[in-house]
Amino acid sequence: MPSLPFWTPRLSVGNALLDAQHITLLELSREMLRILADRPRNNEAIYVLLRDIAECYESHGELEEQVLALDGSAALYEHRRRAELIRTELREQLASAKENTTDRTALAAAVGAWIDHHIGELRSPLAGS
Repeated sequence: MPSLPFWTPRLSVGNALLDAQHITLLELSREMLRILADRPRNNEAIYVLLRDIAECYESHGELEEQVLALDGSAALYEHRRRAELIRTELREQLASAKENTTDRTALAAAVGAWIDHHIGELRSPLAGS
């Protein structure tokens, strides 16, 4: 299982709402990894938590795009492109979870990759916002 960072002030983007959403996404992702590691697997819990992550990610992405657009950031296009890829993957993972066909290893890797990418972004375009 991937290991996720813990929130620290150095990850702050200077926007209280975005920071709160980042903290929530980290906590939800950490909980997902915990559930995925549990035996026996709780398929319903995986689906419910993945749905919560998808909903949080959607509203969070919208706010980030607003901030980037207001700042006239050149990173907006790439942020939108990457966010759409993640949304697509979230929809696919949700469909698998709903059908109880979740590949735990693949979902754990995806959660780790989403967070790794997003935390990496915190060190760049939004950090100056």
